[in-house]
Amino acid sequence: NIIIFIFCMYPIQALTLNTELGQCELKIFDTDNNITLVEETIISYSKEVNNKFHPVKPTPYSIYITKNLQDFYKKAHGPVPEWGIAITKKNPNMIVMQSPQTARISFNKFIQILIHELNHVYLNNVLNARSFPSWFKEGMAMSESGEFSINHRILISSAKWKNQLFSIDELKTFRQINKNTSRLAYAESYALFNALQLHYGDNIYKNIIQQMNQGQNFWDALIFIT
Repeated sequence: NIIIFIFCMYPIQALTLNTELGQCELKIFDTDNNITLVEETIISYSKEVNNKFHPVKPTPYSIYITKNLQDFYKKAHGPVPEWGIAITKKNPNMIVMQSPQTARISFNKFIQILIHELNHVYLNNVLNARSFPSWFKEGMAMSESGEFSINHRILISSAKWKNQLFSIDELKTFRQINKNTSRLAYAESYALFNALQLHYGDNIYKNIIQQMNQGQNFWDALIFIT
């Protein structure tokens, strides 16, 4: 009985990774995951995002890949969106994810979501990160993870013709977004993020984050750059 108790209390795999976003404590409670690929993704994307945008001050963070839904909600320590497969918290930085088996998604989709959440860790380390609107955070994360698809384009087009698009003000925070409207909110967030890049060039986000790390909030930095 003691052996079974210890087995349930501690994670199956626990690793400490040195990444460019900070020291990462990776705890995997589901052994069906490809642990090596998960580890490689964390290390490589942490380096890539710092090189692509402006480097941020590294801080320790943790990643929990949970074994079931009950464990997912327990580790999240608070409200989780009803559509959420993963969530990133701040102070301290922490990613909590459902395993591919629990979420019923492919492993490739799981890796996309992992990159999405790692991008949130990166943005959390930007000075004045609290000034980021939700559409910017989710738009960048979708862009980085490659989640945007033709289905999202169709969703935006359909909502436009039905006069059901969210305004930019409505996407400052996702508090009013529900399960039925979440896909449209994420799709529009990507569209907004991509539009700024198309109008002002590939370096706009690097320049915004650089200005924020020098003390400006998001909107002041955006106005200054554009």
